[in-house]
Parts: sequence; structure tokens; C-alpha cells
Amino acid sequence: MTDLVLIERSDAIVTLTLNRPEKLNALNYALIDSLLEILDVVELDDAIRAVILTGSGDRAFSAGGDIHEFSQSVARGPDAALQDFVARGQRLTARLEAFRKPVIAAVNGLAYGGGCEITEAVPLAIASDRAIFGKPEINLGMPPTFGGTQRLPRLAGRKRALELLLTGDAFSPERALELGLVNQVVAHADLLPAAHDLARRILRHSPLAAASILTAVTRGINQSIAEGLLIEGEQFSRMVPTADLREGLDAWIARRTPATRDPGQHTQQRDEPMTDTYTTFSKETFAAFRANDRPGPIHMLNLIRLRGEAVYADGRPATGAEAYATYSRESETVFQRVGGRIVWRGRLELTMIGPQAEHWDTSFIAEYPSPAAFAEMLRDPVYRAAMEHRQAAVADSRLIRYSVLPGGTSFNPAAQA
Repeated sequence: MTDLVLIERSDAIVTLTLNRPEKLNALNYALIDSLLEILDVVELDDAIRAVILTGSGDRAFSAGGDIHEFSQSVARGPDAALQDFVARGQRLTARLEAFRKPVIAAVNGLAYGGGCEITEAVPLAIASDRAIFGKPEINLGMPPTFGGTQRLPRLAGRKRALELLLTGDAFSPERALELGLVNQVVAHADLLPAAHDLARRILRHSPLAAASILTAVTRGINQSIAEGLLIEGEQFSRMVPTADLREGLDAWIARRTPATRDPGQHTQQRDEPMTDTYTTFSKETFAAFRANDRPGPIHMLNLIRLRGEAVYADGRPATGAEAYATYSRESETVFQRVGGRIVWRGRLELTMIGPQAEHWDTSFIAEYPSPAAFAEMLRDPVYRAAMEHRQAAVADSRLIRYSVLPGGTSFNPAAQA
């Protein structure tokens, strides 16, 4: 099976490469799902502080959604197309937009449709002088579906966005810079060095401060100024008790560089960069998650929203609830064998993690004796086989390390497992 996303780790920076060069890195369902899983892992790994997203080969960043897969979903009707294609793509762009670490798109070629929408969603982007952008969906008789009708007008203004959306015309990287889609345009050979340079400039500063800025901008940008200022104040108040703020103030007064701005203090040094590839649970474990973890029990918060109808590759009929029940039944023996147990199950009140509690059909906290036990479960062939049912059942999910939940998240203690 082709490795759909390549991962290259260099100290605190991870580069994710969309890897379907023969299809111009078109976003098929498996690639989107793999990228979403990897983003979950990367966000949990404190040693990774910045992400660079690029495309494989010299021709394309991403030519957009995989039209062949999309046409198959359309043939099954509007509900299937909405669930398979639109919801999946919108989840990806929303995840990139709300990511709590800097994501830099290094746009190395064609960025059409969904590829352009990824560029619109990420907080930072650098374009090669060979890049070509486009919103060609109208040529297929449809609007953009990964958020392009909403984010592009917010970036470029209503009239300029509508000109691009209604004509389907391609546009240059210089035009993308003018419209606010990218931060820089550089020579093609300088693209990845420029992205790494930008990431390193960010890494000089506190990772907690960076996360608070990203959160404040993302949550506040579509609010009124008054509401946005409340969000900004909330983020500041969360920083007040942190060592990063105390060190920053002490360093400013002493006229020295804050220790929290040394990237080496946030990552374990390696003899060589970690290079790995992931598909859907296809490797031994979430290596990026466990690489720098401490021994001892870990607690993982699972948030699950089920599909109405399960989506199996072979088209077999089942509801999302039925498919998820099959996954739970088939994976239970492995879960228990590695020492896993459910320590909490109930309704979760969320203030900072994505949608509110009614978005999730079920939420629970699983305890594992160690990171190694968690990794052992993911490696197990029985568990990996059971994942077919989970992937068919789940419309949206989050896997979050309980110890790193942002402040303000609370659990209902009355609903214990």
C-alpha cells in the first residue's frame, strides 16, 4: 500500500508530505483520514512545536479532492456525497485552522480546489514561484466544499473572492500573496528552507504563548471586537501562572534570552532526524506520540461522533452504531490484555475543544498502564482488523491526552464508568 503521508522529523519541526504524486497529491478519503490521525498525534507530542505541510513531487501541492472517489459518492446520492466528501474535507480544513501549533503550508506546485482550501485554512503559507492556485469547482458544476466559499471571502474580500469562485480562473502565487492566501513567494529551490526558517523564528519563543495566540486569533477572528477581546483576555489569564511567562519577564528585566525560547529544551535530541510514514494505523505505533513520553499510566480521552449509516469499502449495510459496536466487541480482548480499562464515561462539558458536547455521541477516558501498552494495542493485528469497523462507523473523533487538556475543560463526575 502506498504511504499516503510522509513524515520527516527534524528536532522540533515535523514536515508532512502529501504523497500521491502520480495523482497530483489529490485528496482521496484515505489520505485525508491518515492526515487527520497524524495531526492528532502531532498535537499531543510536546516535542513537536511546528508543522510544515507540503506536496510530493515537483508538480503539485495538491490538485484538490479525488474526483474519481467523489463521483462514486455522488452516484450513491447527496447524503453519501455530503458525508463522505464534504464533511471529511471540511473536518480537515477546520482541524488545520484550529491547530494549536503553527502549521506552515509550503505550496510547491498546483494548489487547486481542496489544495487551495488547505492554504486558506492554515495559519501560515509560503508559495513557490512555480505554484499555481485555482478554484475550479464551478467547472464541475458545483461550489467549493472544503470551506472555500467561507474562508476565501474573509481573506480576500467578497468581490475579489467571488471573481475567482465564479470564473474558476487560475491565479499566480503573486496574486495569492496580494489576496492574503500566502505570506511569502520564494524561488522554488528556496521553498522548504524558507518554511524551516519561518518555523525556527517561531520556535525561538514560548510554545504556550504561540498556542494562546493561535487560539485567540482563530476563535476571535469571526467575533465582534468586544467578544474577541474577551477571548484575548482569557488566553492571557491562562498564561499568567505559567513558567513561560515568569521566565519571559525575568529574562526581559535581566536582558537575556528566555530559556523557554530554546527549542532544544522542548525536544529530545536525536542522532539523526526521525523519518517515518503512516497510513491508517499501518505502522507499529504512533511513534511521534510515544517517542518522548514518560513511563507510567496514561489517560486518553476519546470523543466519538457516529455516522447514521456506516461506510464500508465493500458497501455492506449497517448503521454507524452497529459498526462501532462490532469494533468495540472485536477490540475488547486486546484492550483488556494490554491492561486497558475505562475509568470514566459520560457527558463532557467542553469550553475549548472543538464543538460542544452535543456534537459527540459518546465520550470516555481509557487508562493504559504505560505508553508501551497503548502502542502494543495499536500494533496488534486483531485490533488493526477491528479498525475497519471503527473507520466505517465514525464521522468525527478526537483522541486527546487527558493530562494535556487545555484549562477550562471539565468533566461531569456524576457519570462514572
